[in-house]
Amino acid sequence: MAETLFLAPRTGVFDVTEIARFVSGLGYAVEDPARRNRFAVFADQDESARFAANRVTDPKSSLPYVCVIEVAPDCVTVNQVCEAAELEFAKQFVKWLLSSYRCTVSDDEGDDRTEAAARSVDELY
Repeated sequence: MAETLFLAPRTGVFDVTEIARFVSGLGYAVEDPARRNRFAVFADQDESARFAANRVTDPKSSLPYVCVIEVAPDCVTVNQVCEAAELEFAKQFVKWLLSSYRCTVSDDEGDDRTEAAARSVDELY
């Protein structure tokens, strides 16, 4: 399994607002106070609140090992270095994004995973 997936629209651009709205409904997602349209998705509400508070006081602090999703009009990045509970949120998100947009998919090693994703999202995991 790749640590990071990169999804790009085959045509046009992503609707950042729509995607952000979907991500906000996953687990205990919080938008990174230090970077707009970057979300950390937690399985635990208290950890989510601590992260948000810590990033306000120390915006250069490291990101936690949870699902981190960065949304831009031309690319969505899904960092999946996380525990099983958060990984399930990553999988839910990727499945939703692929059902909502025609995308190319690549991983952190530069491998094209588009065909695998088209067969089954499970092949990415």
